[in-house]
Amino acid sequence: MQNGNLQRRSQRVLNLGFTEFHHRGTERTENAQRRRFKKGLRQMLGTEDYLVLKNWFDQGVSISEIARQTGYDRRTIRKYATSSSPPVYRKRARKASKLDGYRDYITGRLQKYPLSAKRIYDEILEMGFEGKYSIVKEFVRETKQKIRAP
Repeated sequence: MQNGNLQRRSQRVLNLGFTEFHHRGTERTENAQRRRFKKGLRQMLGTEDYLVLKNWFDQGVSISEIARQTGYDRRTIRKYATSSSPPVYRKRARKASKLDGYRDYITGRLQKYPLSAKRIYDEILEMGFEGKYSIVKEFVRETKQKIRAP
């Protein structure tokens, strides 16, 4: 949603010129402020957004004005307007689970016998498992569904 709005704004800026954009900015500023406070609507700055911000900055639009129009913080605008390359996001490495050492054991037990999550939990507790029941219950549920589905 954010990417599309920013692209449309950018196209209007390029088509209308900055002076008309600036005069019509009041409504957009209010919308940007509303968006800023809505939870869940903030997204990462994509390559498209970066190019639009960079274009505005190169045209001489101030960082504060870009921030008002887009709803991003001035520091974010400054960071990307002065950078030489678009943002690169990497997936985070998967965090190790307390259950990782017991997955093969649980899967093997469930393939042989239709055991409950509670029974599995009690068995791995005796083996030294330090996690909680809920993680075992979720894994058992998923594993049973995989075993049943051909």
